[in-house]
Amino acid sequence: MIRSKFAVIGAIILFIICMWLFFPFPDDPLLHATTIFMSIPIMDHDGYIKAGVIGSFLFVIAMVLLMFGLKKFRLRSLIIVIFLYSFLPSMLIKVYQETLAEGIFAVSKEDEGECNFTSVNDEQLDGECYFTLQNRSNKAVTFEVQLIDSFIDETRMESLLNEAGPHMLALEANEKRAIHLKEIIDITGVKGHISQGTSFELHFRLIDGKDERLL
Repeated sequence: MIRSKFAVIGAIILFIICMWLFFPFPDDPLLHATTIFMSIPIMDHDGYIKAGVIGSFLFVIAMVLLMFGLKKFRLRSLIIVIFLYSFLPSMLIKVYQETLAEGIFAVSKEDEGECNFTSVNDEQLDGECYFTLQNRSNKAVTFEVQLIDSFIDETRMESLLNEAGPHMLALEANEKRAIHLKEIIDITGVKGHISQGTSFELHFRLIDGKDERLL
């Protein structure tokens, strides 16, 4: 079944390196990425991401080594490896959060979320956001949640809700909660803001003292 142990071991090592470089914890490495390959960010609005390009190249080499190192079941093995690579990080994160993680490091985003903004007048916006967070630990956690703009230029949308903050959340042990934030936002003096719009796939900054996470 194995043609070359060296090639198979080399492939496994490269897969592990790729997963380690872009492991989605504690921060989301795909934030603001516009082009993604196997959970590896390749491009954002500024152009190519060097680490992502190198990681993608290593991943392709790993696949070639795996195919070369096996005599039989090469396609089946490749599908299994890709499946494990795609889902193993989220499984490991879940296990860690339910066993060892504390505070904001045990908090996970359970849906993509949605924000809606409508103009009230020249100085105010009506902002409303929905999202779901879960505390996977056995201890309660209190933290500040800030929304991060989907755009990486100077256009402000989701982060406008922070102008009416801070927004403090308290989640009990193992609590999963649908969060609804609704604010009248004073945009006087705020530059580059939208006048109305809807956004999906929300991202957050969780803050607890000196600890911060990007989801």
